[in-house]
Amino acid sequence: MRNSSINVLCIDDNIISRLLVVQMLSKLGYTIFEASDGLSGLKLLQEHPEIEWVVLDLEMPILDGYEFLKVVNINCYYANLRIIVNSSVQKDAYLHNIEDRKIPTDKVCDFVSKPYDSFRIDQILQNAHASGI
Repeated sequence: MRNSSINVLCIDDNIISRLLVVQMLSKLGYTIFEASDGLSGLKLLQEHPEIEWVVLDLEMPILDGYEFLKVVNINCYYANLRIIVNSSVQKDAYLHNIEDRKIPTDKVCDFVSKPYDSFRIDQILQNAHASGI
């Protein structure tokens, strides 16, 4: 399959939202991992260093998306990780929170508003993969 070499971790506490992305990206050939919160996502990243992309929700229990971004941006272990933020939070609110919390966004490649748009996420992944990001 065309995308089988691209490993994506979907982190979302809403099981229905998570399954929508997992099913759609799996059908498109991506290798998918899934987690229900940021802490579980970090554990999966440690167990599977081949994961290179994260589709990240922002509002989750235990470790939210903002705290997840802080951790991956300060840890060199995640140097090659790329993130697509996908949330019901509006983009303006997301940008405001990022600025207020002084969270680096070096790894964030794009922001996609919910409801999930798996085709848009596929397009972002394909474009970045083609350009070598």
